[in-house]
Amino acid sequence: MSLNIAPSSIAGVCNSKCEYSFNYPTMNITVTNGGSYLLSSLAVTSSPPMTFNSSKYMTSSIMIMCPSVHTFNNSSASGEIIIIHTPVAGGPDVIVCIPLSISGTTTTGSSIINQIVAAVSTGAPTTGENTSHGIDEFTLNDIVPMSPFYTYTGGNYEFIVFGIQYAIGISQTTLSSMQSLLQTYPYSQLFNVTTLYSNPDGPSSLNSGGDGQIYIDCQPTGHSEEDVDVTKPKPGPEIAPVNLAGLWDLFIFFIYTLICIGLIVLINKGLKYMTGDTTPTRKNIIASAPPTK
Repeated sequence: MSLNIAPSSIAGVCNSKCEYSFNYPTMNITVTNGGSYLLSSLAVTSSPPMTFNSSKYMTSSIMIMCPSVHTFNNSSASGEIIIIHTPVAGGPDVIVCIPLSISGTTTTGSSIINQIVAAVSTGAPTTGENTSHGIDEFTLNDIVPMSPFYTYTGGNYEFIVFGIQYAIGISQTTLSSMQSLLQTYPYSQLFNVTTLYSNPDGPSSLNSGGDGQIYIDCQPTGHSEEDVDVTKPKPGPEIAPVNLAGLWDLFIFFIYTLICIGLIVLINKGLKYMTGDTTPTRKNIIASAPPTK
């Protein structure tokens, strides 16, 4: 049986432990009519386009089913697109599931799904046939919603499922074509599932380096591609900077010298006063000498 995706089924909130980031490349695909699904196997890219819980994943295949594999609020959706990711360094596959509905929001993803189904209806209407004719190149970035999602573990797989409110809108013609092309998927082949959690933050964009961060290239306003010659003024003679620290040291040395000289003079006068030194000076001898006749 399939798992019902509904707010009433949530056991808890999962933010940091179920982080989903992606930046899918532009690609051309060939679609095979599998009888109960449309399948496209994807070429390996040079850089993993998706991370889940910090682990890197390659996108291996895309499937479209009618009606949906999951139920949403106990009702099947018109269809479901399933994107399968394989881990780079081992571990379970991660499967991203998005409902399709004739009452869903019309987006760029709507045009992609409508085109794929129309191409298979014309070029590969029988089980086992495949076609690429009439399918323009596209990126899964235009299909996966940047919206809150649910997550759970089922069998050996990790699932990311978007709610019915984020369903990709498809035309009535596309729904009729899927119903005539595809049989209902054999739900008896599905596996038992564990507890359902929600991530209210939704996925984030993955930069080309694959670390989950976003880099912004900033250019000044009014940036122009035109080259402009700018004449720089010739530099003048260099002026050696004044060594203030050296001047201050010289000033301090001068002050210390004056203080030392003053102390020596004071000490000398003090010693003379204390010893009663009355030794006449040359000036006093001349002053006291009798006048010459």
